[in-house]
Amino acid sequence: MKLKANFLVNKSIKSDRWPDYTDDRYQIRLPYLSEKFLVPTSSQRILTGSALISVCSIDLFVTQQSAQPLRRAVEQLARYFRREFHYDFCQYSADDDDPDHRAYLWIDRYEPQYRCHTCFYPVIGACCFRHRRYDEHPLPPGIPPDHYALQWIWFHPYQRNQGHLTKALPYFQEQFSRLIAEPPFSPAMDAFLKKHHCWPYENDEQRTWIYSRTTSHA
Repeated sequence: MKLKANFLVNKSIKSDRWPDYTDDRYQIRLPYLSEKFLVPTSSQRILTGSALISVCSIDLFVTQQSAQPLRRAVEQLARYFRREFHYDFCQYSADDDDPDHRAYLWIDRYEPQYRCHTCFYPVIGACCFRHRRYDEHPLPPGIPPDHYALQWIWFHPYQRNQGHLTKALPYFQEQFSRLIAEPPFSPAMDAFLKKHHCWPYENDEQRTWIYSRTTSHA
């Protein structure tokens, strides 16, 4: 005699009562940009920096004046950043009115899709720098009163530990003098800053300060 397993479909259960496996909370849908937004890497430069795209690995520079598809791509990855690290709000909007912000996009040029005779590329990473001005004192050691700070950065999980940020670091240091990232740091970001001696790991004073901050909030 054969016994029916408990997990077999119960005909009394309607299909619309089954879990929704397409729930957006558990999926990553990368934005795609058409090839018209991509300038050939042999000639493209970001702002007036001397670092070529092919060297620093960054593909696109986004400002308040950039086209909406570029800004929406930044916003979509900012939403994934918020979701992963449980922030209360999204750090970037396609309608961002900050005239001084500087966002950057990384594109996977090896995984294009073709639609209507047009090539589209997935955006696999994004970050945003904000211009910070502080009047209060004292500031954390090594922090100038007027500077650009890395507010957030996010890569698709498959694209992490691939050296994207390491290749971009010389460009960021050239553009902003130093790489100053705003805490709190993820374990991966903290390890990156330590490895490359970026703030707050440039000297012992900074290390003591960040250590006191992390232990006091533990």
